[in-house]
Amino acid sequence: MSLLPQLLLLLLFLLRFLHLEGIGITPALSVIGAHKDNRRINLIWAVRDRHLLEFFPRHLYLDHEGWNLIFYTGREPLDMSSLNVHANTNVCIINGRPNLHEVIPNIIFGIESKEGLPENYTPDTQRMACQMIVDHIKNESSSTRRTSRTVRTLDSSDEDLSIFAAELGFQLSPGDISETIKPNDLMSRLSMGFRPWNTVDGSKEYVKKLDPQLVLPTWGMLYCGGAKVVLDDLDAISEEYSIGLHVESFEW
Repeated sequence: MSLLPQLLLLLLFLLRFLHLEGIGITPALSVIGAHKDNRRINLIWAVRDRHLLEFFPRHLYLDHEGWNLIFYTGREPLDMSSLNVHANTNVCIINGRPNLHEVIPNIIFGIESKEGLPENYTPDTQRMACQMIVDHIKNESSSTRRTSRTVRTLDSSDEDLSIFAAELGFQLSPGDISETIKPNDLMSRLSMGFRPWNTVDGSKEYVKKLDPQLVLPTWGMLYCGGAKVVLDDLDAISEEYSIGLHVESFEW
């Protein structure tokens, strides 16, 4: 097989794929729709149009096993409560521009190490985690016979509860928790333990140590757009981690 077909195979049919969207969501949806059943595709989309972003979660459904990170870069205030983006999918909306030098190695680290698998952060898994935390509270209360205590506060003395949530992959915000709390009441208190848009200690070093023949070639980046600053970043990332990059500018 010649070099060109191998390169095209690497870019278009990867076991794991990073799709960085720069011109709109349509090309990304085509890639995801075509390969979501047998490939893990991760979407990074930067959008400045508030109305386009508000339209997206109401009419589109990303039910694939990949990260869907949407970075809102517009100036108009965004009403997060009006965006029903967490209905059985793992869409994350972040205010601000993506730092690709952080986001890309973080995604690869999370999936390869299994410490940040996107399917672990769907609403269904969050509800399961809430139920497990409630069961943990009840079991602990019963075992220590603290039946007269009706309120718990997450402080240093209740560090075990925070640790238990962390073991499930989530962060539990501090505050009073009743021992009779219901799982649904914990939903707003639980947040992702792994956030690829933030700094993740050790992720870059981990990716650089991945097998350059068996693992890294299964990753690639597809960028739809023509922003020079983004292309410069992606070229640098491609060279630093030996990850293939394919660019579609759509400048017709």
